[in-house]
Amino acid sequence: MLPEGVSSLAEIKQYRQARDRVTLYVGLLEYLLKTITPDSDFKKLVDLVASETFPNNMQRRLVHEARVIWNRLHHADPRVTREQILHAEVSLREAIDTILPRCL
Repeated sequence: MLPEGVSSLAEIKQYRQARDRVTLYVGLLEYLLKTITPDSDFKKLVDLVASETFPNNMQRRLVHEARVIWNRLHHADPRVTREQILHAEVSLREAIDTILPRCL
């Protein structure tokens, strides 16, 4: 069971706007990373992404880029494009799919 404030994949899929899904995927990813990373209680997402959690550097880089887009969305940065948001969504979902089996 997920903690309050963290949405499941099924719940996230119901959102129409990609920007909303990106925000929710970030919350789920952070939660999942904390469940498999020792001493992660006070680590930020940027630190969790930088850890050796991902199987390759390419995925780590893509997740970092997605995190940057999420941060820009969070701060209402007008430079964020729809293409960047969609790319971030795919990267985050792939990262969740990679990590999820390790959390079960």
